[in-house]
Parts: sequence; structure tokens; C-alpha cells
Amino acid sequence: GDEACASSPSPLFWFFIYLFFCVSFQVLGLWLTKYLSAVWIMVAAVLCLDLTNVFGMMPFLAGGGAQVMSVNDWLATALASVAIWVYSFESETRASPEIDHGNDDDGDDYAATSSASEESDE
Repeated sequence: GDEACASSPSPLFWFFIYLFFCVSFQVLGLWLTKYLSAVWIMVAAVLCLDLTNVFGMMPFLAGGGAQVMSVNDWLATALASVAIWVYSFESETRASPEIDHGNDDDGDDYAATSSASEESDE
């Protein structure tokens, strides 16, 4: 049988390695969102996609299922990279705080927008 996977190292070891990488990925994502912006999460996701595509061609990383990328695969990878690059050209904007004149009791410090349903009720 195949005792190699069950004996050395133990499956528990591989589970903790998996947990380490999953938790590290999530913490990095939270850090990028908190200190930079959500755009950097998208850049990181596209970079991971590109690396997965390229590493999936290498038999020593992908095993027996490794396949050479077709021209269409290369074009799609390049298109995704260029798209996120162009998207990141636009500077990000944030909601600007509204000056509080003391007559707003709801605690909202940002400019409110009214919807069509609110306007029709008046």
C-alpha cells in the first residue's frame, strides 16, 4: 500500500502547514485592506492567478497534471494582468467628512445621499 503519506511526516504536520498558509494569507489580506486599500487585494489576487498559471506548467510543482499553457492561456493571463494594472491607474477616493453644525443627532459624520424612495415619501 501507500504508507508514505501516513507515516513520515504525519498528516497532522501537513494540516498545520496548510493552516499556517491559510491564516497567513487571510492576515495579509486584512492588513492590505486596512493599511493600503482593497485595490491591493485585487492586485495580489491577479498576481496569484498569474503565478498559479505559470507554476502549473512545471512538473516538479504540479506533478503529473502539469500542462504547457496554450497561446490563449498566455493571452488571458496577460490580459488579466494588464487589466488590473490599468485599473490601478485611477487614484482612489474616499468619502469626505461633512462639517458637523451640531444639528445632526444620528452620529453620521459623512454626507448622506437620499434615495428615490425617500424623496417620494415626502
